[in-house]
Amino acid sequence: MSLREQLEKAGIETDGHESDLYCKDTPLARQIIADSGWATADPFECAITGEQWLDVPFASISPMRHTSNRKGV
Repeated sequence: MSLREQLEKAGIETDGHESDLYCKDTPLARQIIADSGWATADPFECAITGEQWLDVPFASISPMRHTSNRKGV
């Protein structure tokens, strides 16, 4: 199960941009992130709502995105 799926299953709101996963900053979110082995979760304040969120860099990269479209690779 992906980190996003784990967070959503726990009822934590998620979002993202490009390869980064965002989630609301809660003690449960921090615990799930730590237990899943991600080294970084940078806090930030949402510019729209003022709520605290966490940015987990590269956590939204699907393993399928690692395949190459180049011939012979």
